Amino acid sequence: MLWHYTDGAALIAIVESGTLWSTQVSCLNDYSELSYGMRLVRKEFESIRSNSYGNPASLDLIDSAIAGLGDEHVVPNEWFVACLSEVRDDLSQWRAYGRGEGGYAIGFSSPLLILSGAPSQSFLAPINYDAAAHIALAKRITSATVQFFQEGLKADRERTPSTWVNEFLAAWRDCVVYLAPVLKDPAFQAEHEWRVVHRLRAADVKNLKFRQKQTMMSRHLPLKFAPPDGSDFLPILQVMVGPCRHGQVSRVSVGDLLSAHGYQVGSQTVVNSVVPYQNA
Repeated sequence: MLWHYTDGAALIAIVESGTLWSTQVSCLNDYSELSYGMRLVRKEFESIRSNSYGNPASLDLIDSAIAGLGDEHVVPNEWFVACLSEVRDDLSQWRAYGRGEGGYAIGFSSPLLILSGAPSQSFLAPINYDAAAHIALAKRITSATVQFFQEGLKADRERTPSTWVNEFLAAWRDCVVYLAPVLKDPAFQAEHEWRVVHRLRAADVKNLKFRQKQTMMSRHLPLKFAPPDGSDFLPILQVMVGPCRHGQVSRVSVGDLLSAHGYQVGSQTVVNSVVPYQNA
């Protein structure tokens, strides 16, 4: 089971709409951290820049790649994510995402998220926090990038190097951007995060939703995860009521919310957090 920590308004919207809202990555609270993987690749390109590999075109490639991985470009606009966690009843996530009192955690079936997400071009991935693996991966990417670029030059001598740089980097970007949503700094490891990752398609644009936050207008895309049996229900296994003064009242209300929208509710479908409520 994977847990989506949220507030009451979002829980109601999720159940009523039968969708899980994903957020465009630059609109997340931790956006700067999402550029982590691409910054590692840029840093590795910078470290090899002094070696042009005997070909001035390779230096042009490296310079163009470094420029394209600048802070304003590292996380492309087409990526939308919905965040979940392996951790059940986690105080830090109640505080961060449940707004203290009045939060909820929705427990989803991870196998059903995988099976039902594929048709909509979404995928479910665990976040990788291994810093040593990240550095090794950045080195492999930069080395392979230059190698493949040089092979392309040799294979098509009529193509001008500058044209090949532009064509190559356009295709290269589509390969490496998949790293951006799934690598995170080890400092975040305690969250044990997974992400539903969706790459925006032209057909999705009409379904975008917008919210005005304090400092920006954010973009969201509702994602459907109907089970393979053809039903319209989200693969919700359990809902946990977060720390609050009226936990039992909220537990009954959540059960009625689920029942009103066709979900089967048993004795353990809605449960209460065991984290004690503290009114700060």
